[in-house]
Amino acid sequence: MSHHPQSPIPGAVPRTREFPIAQLAFLAGVCVLMFFVFLGAPDSFGETGVQVGLGLAVLATLAALLVPWQRHGHQWLVIVPLLDVLVVTLLRDGVRDSFIAVGMLIVLPVLWLAYGFAWWALGLALIGAVFVNAFPLIQEAQWPTDALGWGSLLLLPIITAFVAITARVAANFLRAQQRKLVAVSAELRTALLEATDRQATFEAVMETVDAGIELYSPDGEVILSNAAARALAVRTDSASGGYGRDASLVFDVDRTTLVSLDDQIAARALRGDLVAGRIYWVGGEDDQSAIMATAGVVERASGFALGTVVVATDVTPLVEAIAVRDDFLATVSHELRTPLTSIIGYLGLIDADELGITMEIGVIERNAERLLSVIAHLLSATDGQPAVHRVEADLGQILRSCLDTARPRA
Repeated sequence: MSHHPQSPIPGAVPRTREFPIAQLAFLAGVCVLMFFVFLGAPDSFGETGVQVGLGLAVLATLAALLVPWQRHGHQWLVIVPLLDVLVVTLLRDGVRDSFIAVGMLIVLPVLWLAYGFAWWALGLALIGAVFVNAFPLIQEAQWPTDALGWGSLLLLPIITAFVAITARVAANFLRAQQRKLVAVSAELRTALLEATDRQATFEAVMETVDAGIELYSPDGEVILSNAAARALAVRTDSASGGYGRDASLVFDVDRTTLVSLDDQIAARALRGDLVAGRIYWVGGEDDQSAIMATAGVVERASGFALGTVVVATDVTPLVEAIAVRDDFLATVSHELRTPLTSIIGYLGLIDADELGITMEIGVIERNAERLLSVIAHLLSATDGQPAVHRVEADLGQILRSCLDTARPRA
């Protein structure tokens, strides 16, 4: 897209549709003038200047309305106001004896030249204003000989110059404001596009993740939820559509004790009691799922709270795997402990001194006790992380025990 220096918006085609309006205003002024001339001095219509001026006014108006100025360039439109200056010159020459005020029409094309074009057009406007007043003197070859005469010649051009310069300064100021508005508008469009992209990305992520995500307003209303959260709310028989606040099918870790409404994750979070990693069981008796719920506060950089977010992740396979592991460990530990207890019991009945196998029986007892201790640790692991107790130990005794254990195989 081509760049036009006088376009209000950089890089855009000038709004040339507005310029015919200026020409229509000039044509209206000419019509008003001709109306009064018709009432007061109809003979003036026979003057050549009036006839040619009216013809040029119609020609300039048709050119402003019909010529596709966008194709030829904005600067060529200056032809129209220059034709208007010539129209004022001819009309003033035709009716100057009966209607001196016709020269005031020069203000319209001068303002157009000053406002709609570059600085060079302002110079043309001032030259045109001087030409309108000087044209009769040029025809008669008579120039003023005193101050009043020169004042009469230059007063209208000088006033017109002040008006044109004021219009030009105002036009530059308005264009500067327009450029600022365009820049701000572009920044806002870019920010809006980025915000729209972020929102689309956020919504896509929200709907893709398996975890249920809900955002509550400070008043406790659900203002955002994804598909997983809505499905979870249906399973928990929630009255308001929020699975973490007033759901009726939410159970504790034993899968049978109902969680009260005040103890549900969202209700606690809205009270400021943020919870991380709390396990709930949701759903009916025949179709229960374990969820791990976490709550947090959403706030601005200034610290102003926007709401509370609750995230629920389905951890049913993990919980069931842990249960299977615990059952396996408990079964294996019990199955191993029973024969070991018998072995240790019968070792006490053997007279090792009489048989001369005191060392061998000691090795068997130590390893049986060690295996029994390992089984006890396995059983304690099913209840959670086993406790670690630090005790003083004889490193030499530990090494000797290891040697005694490995010597028979060696």
